[in-house]
Amino acid sequence: MEADGNAQRPASPWVAPEAGSERPGGDRHRRVATQRHARPEPTVRSPVPLRPMTASDMLDGAFRVIKLRPKRVLAAAAAVVVPPQIVLALGQGGLDRNPLAGWLGWGSLSVAGSSTVSSWGVLAFLAGTLLSSLSLFFLGGVVTAFVTNWVMGRDITARDALATSFRRGGPFMGAWAILLLPKLVAAAMCYLPLLFFVALVVVTAPAITAEGIGPWEGIRRSASLMGRRYWPAVLVVFLTYLVETALRYSGLLLGLVTQLLPAPADWIGLALVNSAYGVVVQTAVVSVSVLLYLDARIRTEGLDLELRAADVLPAGA
Repeated sequence: MEADGNAQRPASPWVAPEAGSERPGGDRHRRVATQRHARPEPTVRSPVPLRPMTASDMLDGAFRVIKLRPKRVLAAAAAVVVPPQIVLALGQGGLDRNPLAGWLGWGSLSVAGSSTVSSWGVLAFLAGTLLSSLSLFFLGGVVTAFVTNWVMGRDITARDALATSFRRGGPFMGAWAILLLPKLVAAAMCYLPLLFFVALVVVTAPAITAEGIGPWEGIRRSASLMGRRYWPAVLVVFLTYLVETALRYSGLLLGLVTQLLPAPADWIGLALVNSAYGVVVQTAVVSVSVLLYLDARIRTEGLDLELRAADVLPAGA
C-alpha cells in the first residue's frame, strides 16, 4: 500500500485506511484492544495464517481460536453467554412452576387454552431472547480482543478480553438496536432475506472493537468490507449456519431429557445445556465473523502488510 510521503501513518494498523489518525477517542479504545501489559506475557502464534482464507480455513480456524487458549476463551465467553441463558431458561420452564411466583403473587397467562404459565415467565423468556441476541455483540468483542492480540504475538487474559468488550458496550447496544428491526423483518420473510442481510453486517462487532468506532460507523464499515467480498461472505455465513444447526440438533436430545426432570431440576438442567451449547458453539460461530473481518481486511486493505510495517508481528508469522 503506497502512501504519500507527507501523509501520516495511522496510529494503529487496525485503523481503517480512510480513517487516518483523526478519529476522536478511537486511539484510546484501540490501545485497550491491543495493549501491552506491564507483566510480561508469553508470545503466541496466530490461530490462523495471515493470508487470504478460504471458507474451510475460517470454519476450521474458528475452533482453533478456542483451542489456542481454551480456558481463557471459554471462561470469558461464559461470563457473557451464561447470564442470558439463565434468564431464558427461567422463561422457558422455570417461573411458571416456581413456587416463588405464587408467593410473590405473580399473575398467569393461559396458553393454548390448556396450560398456564407465569406472566413473568413470558417476560423472562422475551428478556432472555433479547439478551441472548445482544450477548453475541459482546462475545464478538471478546473474541476480537483475543484474536487481534494473538495475530500480533501478544497474550491476554480472560479479564482483559472482557474489559475490552465491555468498554465497547455503548456502541454494541446501539448497533444491536439499529439492526434488530431489519433482522426481525428479514426473519419474518421466511428467513431467506436474513442470510443476505446478515452477510453484510456480520463483522459489525469486530469492526467496532478493533477500530474503536461507533454503532453507525461499525455497521457501515461492515457493509463496506463485506460488500467487496459479498458472495463469499454469503457462502461463509450459510455454511456457518449449517454447522451451527447440526450442532444445535445434536444437543436437542439433552434438552428434551431435562424437561422430564421434576422442578426445579428441569429448568436448571435446561439452563446448563443451553449454556454449554452457547459457550462452545456460539463462540465458534462468532469466531467465524472475526476471521471474516480479518480476511476482508487482508484481501482488500493489506492488513498483513500494515502489521508487518508496524513491526508488531512476531517472528515467523
